[in-house]
Amino acid sequence: MADDNFEKTKSPSSSESSPSDQMQTSEFTPHETDPALLESYRYIANMPGKNVRGKLIDCFQLWLNVDSESVLTEIKEIISDLHNASLMIDDIEDNSKLRRGVPVAHSIFGVAPVINTANYVFFLGLERCHALNNPKAMRVFVLEILNLHRGQGHDIMVCIIILTCFSLQSRYICASI
Repeated sequence: MADDNFEKTKSPSSSESSPSDQMQTSEFTPHETDPALLESYRYIANMPGKNVRGKLIDCFQLWLNVDSESVLTEIKEIISDLHNASLMIDDIEDNSKLRRGVPVAHSIFGVAPVINTANYVFFLGLERCHALNNPKAMRVFVLEILNLHRGQGHDIMVCIIILTCFSLQSRYICASI
């Protein structure tokens, strides 16, 4: 995600309307983001990646035929944001030291701030998805966030089981020597 995704502002004279702008005219006032809280996110988002998700969306566009290029761009940005936020949490849960060849965000910004920022980005994504004013998009968003966390929970459980078994096996082997 580019640095400005969370700080989108259109000039009043701009004729171009984004999904975020549409939300401003609805019954809700959009959340005003705090750029200081997004420093650890910008750190990881600015690391070069392969953009696999964006390329897949471009391929699926052949079948999906999303009418609006701005909506398609917004969807790609939301997915990229969620992916990067999930990497921040994953690095903490896996006790990673490097991400894309550089120190992980929590080693620079701290565990608590990175957890908060990643969660903040999840909810900013939810807000942006809501601004699309598409109930199906909201259902997909909620379902996939639940799947993401369930999958990560299973990953953690498997790691705990493996470490526990390894620890018990080591004790047994050491005790028998």
